[in-house]
Amino acid sequence: MSNWNDTAIPAAAWLLPVGTPGGINSGLDGVPAGSGIVRLGDEIIRLDAGMYRLWRGAAAAPPTGELISWGNAQGIDDAAGRVRELKTAGLLIQDGPDVHRRVGQLALRLIGECLGNGLEAGPTFLLLGRNHARLLVDAYLYEVLLRSDGVSPVSVLCDAVDASRHLPRGRPSVEALADGLPTLVRNEVVLLEAAIR
Repeated sequence: MSNWNDTAIPAAAWLLPVGTPGGINSGLDGVPAGSGIVRLGDEIIRLDAGMYRLWRGAAAAPPTGELISWGNAQGIDDAAGRVRELKTAGLLIQDGPDVHRRVGQLALRLIGECLGNGLEAGPTFLLLGRNHARLLVDAYLYEVLLRSDGVSPVSVLCDAVDASRHLPRGRPSVEALADGLPTLVRNEVVLLEAAIR
């Protein structure tokens, strides 16, 4: 049995799940009883119950070490190995130097609500997560979320927003989005999905 300290996974780096949860299922044709189901684009992926629980646990955008410790405490065999498998399968994204590129290849699905910036122009826009959290973002990130259709690559959406800027803002939107994703995922504003366009 592996210990997460034996792996190349930095313990403090956050993890994000990719795909749409389908729950634990039994009695579906071709699905072993007790399997967890994840939809990734047009693909349905079956995971054993322990692997599915780890994947769902990543919805809190935890640090890697915290997710592995939680999995071990829950009695999930070889939690570190399972996290590695989920990363290899593209079902978990870990923070790192190329996170902007990896996020850019995926799609965003808005599951929260864009509430706007009110009756008077203001620099911040309000988002409401499914968990009822209220988050403030700038106009560019807000526009990226408004344009998110769940199928188009994030990089395409961010490039369109960046091209529409009247004044140079510095950082590309995809970098700002990637930095904010743990908060957006944790507060149930967005899900990461496979881009299918």
